[in-house]
Amino acid sequence: MRRRMFLALTCLMLGYSTYALGQQPPQAADDADQPKATTTTSEATIPAAVSSRAAETLLRKRVDAVDWKDKPFEDVLAWLRDKGEGRVNILPKWGPLGVENVKGDSLITDLQLNNTTVADVLNEALDQLSEKDAESQLRYRGIGNKLTISTRQDFERKQYVRIYDAADILFKVPDFGRSAPVIDLQKTNSGGGAGGGGGGGQSVFGGAGGGASGNQESGSGQQAEQEAEARLKKIKELIERTIAPETWDLTGTPGVAAASVATSGRGRIEIFNTTLVISATIEVHEMIAGTFSFGD
Repeated sequence: MRRRMFLALTCLMLGYSTYALGQQPPQAADDADQPKATTTTSEATIPAAVSSRAAETLLRKRVDAVDWKDKPFEDVLAWLRDKGEGRVNILPKWGPLGVENVKGDSLITDLQLNNTTVADVLNEALDQLSEKDAESQLRYRGIGNKLTISTRQDFERKQYVRIYDAADILFKVPDFGRSAPVIDLQKTNSGGGAGGGGGGGQSVFGGAGGGASGNQESGSGQQAEQEAEARLKKIKELIERTIAPETWDLTGTPGVAAASVATSGRGRIEIFNTTLVISATIEVHEMIAGTFSFGD
């Protein structure tokens, strides 16, 4: 009897499982025909990145090998679009490029690279297309999902203003010296009574009191401001000397020779309180503080 009941329950469970499988939506059967979210190739692929980093991701992408001989510039642009996999807009600025005699049919005569990046390939290709003088150098700028290719002069035409807070750099631990309070531990044990409140009202902190402390604090505050301003000026001069020195407008800067002013650029650095207000190109801002973002 028990054996018959066990067989009946088993048949009932098998029948229900078959029914449940028959109720699955037909979409599951088509999943095999859908493209996968990630594909693997012999070359590193661009990871799923937000559009704000797509161009940077493209420039870091690894390239196994490049062997170009008499390759037209327009084919190089097509190669970049292919590497961007539809995530990056490649924007050559033909007006400024045409001034430097760079067109779609301009040739990269000989370029051979192995185990490199898209950025390295693009640098070498643009270097071949550039004229010999520095003013006509071709450059690229990758921000967001746009990779723009133009000339150095074109990129330097647009200046951006950023405010850099230098308070952390200017912070200096104060040296109290002789003005630091001295605690007299003997006074804490003197004049005791049951209540422990002796000492004749004398303070455990040594040193003279009086109204002169306010003036001393005011004087030290002014001195600290002067020292901070002097350090900011040194930081400003350091930036102008070491970061793209040819891009700064040094007109009116004390101690700068007239010859230097004649070849100066358009960038400016102004000091305001504990901040540096800098007007410069995107490339210069990135040398100062890293990746540039329009959302700053």
